[in-house]
Amino acid sequence: MTIDHALLLRVAEPAIACASDFARRREALAVEEKARGQFASEADRAVEDIIRASLRAELDAVALLGEEGGGALDEGGSGWAIDPIDGTTNFLRGLPLWGISIGYIERGEAAAGLIALPELGIVLSAVRGAVSSATARRSCGPPCPPSG
Repeated sequence: MTIDHALLLRVAEPAIACASDFARRREALAVEEKARGQFASEADRAVEDIIRASLRAELDAVALLGEEGGGALDEGGSGWAIDPIDGTTNFLRGLPLWGISIGYIERGEAAAGLIALPELGIVLSAVRGAVSSATARRSCGPPCPPSG
Protein backbone atom coordinates (compact mmCIF):
# COMPACT_ATOMS: atom_id res chain seq x y z
CA MET A 1 0.00 0.00 0.00
CA THR A 2 1.39 3.37 -1.00
CA ILE A 3 0.24 6.34 1.02
CA ASP A 4 1.12 9.78 -0.30
CA HIS A 5 -0.18 13.34 0.02
CA ALA A 6 -2.46 12.93 -3.01
CA LEU A 7 -4.13 9.85 -1.50
CA LEU A 8 -4.65 11.60 1.83
CA LEU A 9 -6.23 14.54 0.04
CA ARG A 10 -8.52 12.30 -2.05
CA VAL A 11 -9.73 10.64 1.15
CA ALA A 12 -10.23 13.96 2.92
CA GLU A 13 -11.90 16.04 0.20
CA PRO A 14 -15.40 14.54 0.49
CA ALA A 15 -15.20 14.82 4.28
CA ILE A 16 -14.11 18.46 4.05
CA ALA A 17 -17.05 19.23 1.76
CA CYS A 18 -19.50 17.45 4.04
CA ALA A 19 -18.20 19.08 7.24
CA SER A 20 -18.29 22.49 5.56
CA ASP A 21 -21.89 21.91 4.53
CA PHE A 22 -22.84 20.94 8.08
CA ALA A 23 -21.00 24.01 9.42
CA ARG A 24 -23.28 26.26 7.36
CA ARG A 25 -26.32 24.76 9.10
CA ARG A 26 -24.85 23.89 12.48
CA GLU A 27 -27.74 25.42 14.45
CA ALA A 28 -30.08 22.69 13.21
CA LEU A 29 -27.82 19.72 14.04
CA ALA A 30 -28.82 16.96 16.41
CA VAL A 31 -26.27 16.90 19.26
CA GLU A 32 -25.66 14.44 22.07
CA GLU A 33 -23.42 14.74 25.12
CA LYS A 34 -21.19 11.63 25.19
CA ALA A 35 -19.66 12.56 28.54
CA ARG A 36 -19.63 15.73 30.59
CA GLY A 37 -18.53 18.48 28.18
CA GLN A 38 -17.88 16.00 25.32
CA PHE A 39 -20.30 16.35 22.44
CA ALA A 40 -21.02 14.51 19.21
CA SER A 41 -23.31 15.75 16.48
CA GLU A 42 -24.82 14.17 13.43
CA ALA A 43 -22.03 15.95 11.54
CA ASP A 44 -19.36 13.98 13.45
CA ARG A 45 -21.00 10.68 12.52
CA ALA A 46 -21.66 11.60 8.88
CA VAL A 47 -18.12 12.89 8.30
CA GLU A 48 -16.63 9.77 9.88
CA ASP A 49 -18.83 7.57 7.69
CA ILE A 50 -17.57 9.41 4.60
CA ILE A 51 -13.93 9.01 5.65
CA ARG A 52 -14.44 5.29 6.32
CA ALA A 53 -16.07 4.84 2.92
CA SER A 54 -13.28 6.77 1.18
CA LEU A 55 -10.57 4.69 2.88
CA ARG A 56 -12.33 1.47 1.95
CA ALA A 57 -12.76 2.61 -1.66
CA GLU A 58 -9.16 3.79 -2.02
CA LEU A 59 -7.35 1.09 -0.07
CA ASP A 60 -9.71 -1.68 0.99
CA ALA A 61 -8.84 -0.42 4.48
CA VAL A 62 -10.43 -2.57 7.13
CA ALA A 63 -8.49 -1.61 10.27
CA LEU A 64 -10.26 1.61 11.17
CA LEU A 65 -10.49 3.31 14.55
CA GLY A 66 -12.89 6.23 14.66
CA GLU A 67 -13.86 8.53 17.49
CA GLU A 68 -17.56 8.02 16.81
CA GLY A 69 -17.74 4.56 15.21
CA GLY A 70 -15.07 2.78 17.24
CA GLY A 71 -13.11 -0.05 15.70
CA ALA A 72 -9.53 -1.16 16.20
CA LEU A 73 -6.11 -1.31 14.63
CA ASP A 74 -5.07 -4.69 13.26
CA GLU A 75 -3.14 -7.25 15.33
CA GLY A 76 0.16 -5.72 14.21
CA GLY A 77 -0.84 -2.27 15.45
CA SER A 78 -1.52 -0.86 11.99
CA GLY A 79 -4.57 0.95 10.66
CA TRP A 80 -6.32 4.27 10.29
CA ALA A 81 -7.35 6.60 13.12
CA ILE A 82 -10.11 9.12 12.45
CA ASP A 83 -11.36 12.14 14.36
CA PRO A 84 -14.06 13.41 12.03
CA ILE A 85 -14.55 16.77 13.71
CA ASP A 86 -11.66 17.48 16.03
CA GLY A 87 -12.97 20.31 18.18
CA THR A 88 -16.69 19.55 18.12
CA THR A 89 -17.44 22.18 20.76
CA ASN A 90 -15.81 24.90 18.64
CA PHE A 91 -17.61 23.54 15.57
CA LEU A 92 -20.99 23.70 17.32
CA ARG A 93 -20.35 27.21 18.65
CA GLY A 94 -19.39 28.54 15.22
CA LEU A 95 -15.73 29.06 16.08
CA PRO A 96 -13.35 28.40 13.16
CA LEU A 97 -10.80 26.31 15.07
CA TRP A 98 -11.98 22.78 14.39
CA GLY A 99 -10.61 20.25 11.99
CA ILE A 100 -10.70 16.83 10.42
CA SER A 101 -7.92 14.48 11.49
CA ILE A 102 -6.99 11.32 9.61
CA GLY A 103 -3.88 9.31 10.43
CA TYR A 104 -2.26 6.05 9.42
CA ILE A 105 -0.44 4.08 12.09
CA GLU A 106 2.02 1.41 10.98
CA ARG A 107 3.15 -1.14 13.55
CA GLY A 108 2.35 1.28 16.36
CA GLU A 109 4.05 4.33 14.85
CA ALA A 110 2.66 7.34 13.01
CA ALA A 111 3.26 6.89 9.27
CA ALA A 112 1.00 9.46 7.61
CA GLY A 113 -1.60 12.00 8.54
CA LEU A 114 -3.75 14.86 7.40
CA ILE A 115 -5.38 17.69 9.29
CA ALA A 116 -7.89 19.86 7.48
CA LEU A 117 -9.09 23.16 8.91
CA PRO A 118 -12.03 23.83 6.58
CA GLU A 119 -13.10 27.19 8.03
CA LEU A 120 -9.56 28.49 7.51
CA GLY A 121 -9.11 26.84 4.12
CA ILE A 122 -6.00 24.95 5.24
CA VAL A 123 -5.00 21.32 4.70
CA LEU A 124 -1.78 19.97 6.21
CA SER A 125 -0.42 16.51 5.52
CA ALA A 126 2.68 14.53 6.37
CA VAL A 127 3.98 11.17 5.18
CA ARG A 128 6.96 9.45 6.75
CA GLY A 129 9.96 9.85 4.47
CA ALA A 130 8.43 12.69 2.44
CA VAL A 131 8.31 16.46 2.65
CA SER A 132 5.24 17.79 4.49
CA SER A 133 2.51 19.46 2.48
CA ALA A 134 0.40 22.52 3.20
CA THR A 135 -2.47 23.55 0.95
CA ALA A 136 -4.69 26.60 1.10
CA ARG A 137 -8.11 26.12 -0.44
CA ARG A 138 -11.51 27.71 -0.42
CA SER A 139 -13.58 25.29 -2.47
CA CYS A 140 -15.99 23.33 -0.30
CA GLY A 141 -17.38 21.06 -3.02
CA PRO A 142 -20.86 19.55 -3.02
CA PRO A 143 -22.86 19.19 0.17
CA CYS A 144 -22.88 15.90 2.02
CA PRO A 145 -25.75 13.45 1.80
CA PRO A 146 -28.76 14.24 3.96
CA SER A 147 -28.68 12.60 7.37
CA GLY A 148 -31.37 10.38 8.62
